[in-house]
Parts: sequence; C-alpha cells; structure tokens
Amino acid sequence: MGVGRLAALRLFGVALVAAVIVSISGCNGDGDDVGEDTVTSTTASEITEVALEATAADLPELLDSAPQAIAEDVSALGLTPVTADQVGNVARALCDSTFDPDVTTSWLQSLIVTNLAMVGPANRLLRYSGTPEVCPRGPTTAEQDFYRAEVYRVLEPMPPVPPGATQVPRRVEAVVCNLLDARGAQDAVSAARDRLLELASRGQVDAGEFLPFVVEVAGAGCDQWLPVAIEVLDRFLGP
Repeated sequence: MGVGRLAALRLFGVALVAAVIVSISGCNGDGDDVGEDTVTSTTASEITEVALEATAADLPELLDSAPQAIAEDVSALGLTPVTADQVGNVARALCDSTFDPDVTTSWLQSLIVTNLAMVGPANRLLRYSGTPEVCPRGPTTAEQDFYRAEVYRVLEPMPPVPPGATQVPRRVEAVVCNLLDARGAQDAVSAARDRLLELASRGQVDAGEFLPFVVEVAGAGCDQWLPVAIEVLDRFLGP
C-alpha cells in the first residue's frame, strides 16, 4: 500500500447525507441511552443532527487510548485477559522499535484468539505509544501509515468480531448501524464510508481508529451490516 494512501483519505471531504434514515430496529445491543426496544424510525431531517452530535460526543471516550481502556477492549475482543501493564510494555517496545508494527502483531497473535476488530485497539496503541509519557516523539505520518497497513494486512484474514463480543452504547449503535445501511445508493459501501467519515470528523477522531471500531459496533449490534463495515474498513486500510 502506498504510504500516502491514508494521508490522502484523511483529507477526503465528505458531505453530510441528508437522507440518512435513523432507526433502532437494526441494533440489538445491551447498551444504554435508549429506554425502549420498540422499533423507532423517523426521517433524518427530524433527528439526524441531534443523533449525530450525541454520538460524535461519545467517540473520544469510546476510542480512549489510555492503557486500561485498550486492555479492556483487547480482553473483550479475545479470550485472554490483558492488563494495562501489558499494554504499557508493548507501547514502550513500540517506541524502542521506532514503531515497528511487528511488535503489535506478534503480541496480538500471542493472545491466541484475535479477530479483525483488533485493528482498532492496535491503532489506538500506536497513538498511546507516541505520547510523551512513553516516547520522546510520536510516529511520523509515514510510520503511522506503514504501521496501520501492516497491522491490517496481518489481521485481515482473521474472522470479524463475534456478535455481542463488545458492549456499545445504544445511541452509538443506532447511528452507526443506520449509517452502514446505505441501501439504494449506487455504491452502498462508498456511501456508508462517506457517512461514517462525516461522523468521525464531527467527533474529531481519527478515521483510522474509528472505522475499525465500526466493525466492533456492527458485530455488537447489527451484524447484518458487518460485511459492509468490513468492506468499508478494507477500502480505507486495504491496498
């Protein structure tokens, strides 16, 4: 994959799709923020802005790069408990290796059970490894792009997150699941990607960390859209 691919995609401007249909019917998680399980549908013009802003506000916390948050995510996605100390050790090893992706992929593979959704915590681990408390400097754009491409290349053959493996706030599920549902678009995957990138930009979160999280959300609450989520991730991180 070209080093500039991710950098170019970060600059890819997307317009808010005004006709998004926001419905809770496609999401079945056990998260919070919704008091009833009845099917609720309404037009984008009525609630999309409110729903998007609320979800965007949740994203920085959901994509927290603190060692404990990463450890909890990795533990939930796999079968091996991981501690914050382990995450910290891997982060320091990443710094010492000049952000060699093999440090992370070898660690994840040592956990025996991995899946495609591990791309998310792996990319957040890179962010943490470049913080002043761990390393004298952060990864360059070229190092970041290479790391993400290699992590995705190694994990791509892995199965996606098993349904229900992670807990996602219900309002986040409701928005993300429906942004993935782009039926009727000429290219449904591209339409879903554009909508998701719009949400990422609203939350001011990195798309390379957010789109793997979308795979988690789909697996947790709307696995019928999991193939779309995986294809979106492939178009963003793939060759």
